Parts: sequence; structure tokens; C-alpha cells
Amino acid sequence: MRREDKYILHCCRFLQPDYAALEELHDQNLDYIYILGQLMFNRVGGVGWHTLANAPFLGKLNREFRNPLKAVHEAGVQKGDSFARALDLLFGIFAVIIRKRFGIIRHNNICG
Repeated sequence: MRREDKYILHCCRFLQPDYAALEELHDQNLDYIYILGQLMFNRVGGVGWHTLANAPFLGKLNREFRNPLKAVHEAGVQKGDSFARALDLLFGIFAVIIRKRFGIIRHNNICG
């Protein structure tokens, strides 16, 4: 397996990242264009940023490698927040429809 592929796999381990292995690979001469392309192509750039953001060697990474990953991560966070707001609005609409259609069942109506 190529060193770059190992680096990509280590970037995707966001639950239990192995920063020592990442730093060891980082100290080697890697093809960061290939790594960035693979992370973006496979839609795990945000995951890669999440892992690398907490790495002790983050400052050593080239900003042209860091910034696109950070931008993808931030866009994903905004997209997730937007979906959550949309679901809240949709839930509110369905709650109104259900109340009008079926009436409100209250705890005191059932028990006494």
C-alpha cells in the first residue's frame, strides 16, 4: 500500500486517531495533491479535517492542503445545521396538521 493511502486511512480514523502514525507519515515526502484529491473525491475531506484539526503537527501542514479540508468541514457543519432547522420546521408543520386532523390526545383525557 502506498504511503499516501496509509495517510488517507489514518485521516479517516476520527474516533481513535493515531497521531503518532500520522506524524511519522507526514515527516516523509508525501504527494499531498494526491491525498487531497482522494479525500475530496471520496467525500471524506471534512472527516480528514476533523482528524487533522486536533493533530499536534497541524501547523506543519501546508495551508493549501489544510484550507480546502477546513472549508469542506465548515460547509458540512452548516449543511447539517440547515437540515436540522428544516426538520424542526417540518415537524412543526406535521404537528399542526395532526392536531387539526386527529385532535389532541391529552394525558388527563385518557386517564380520567
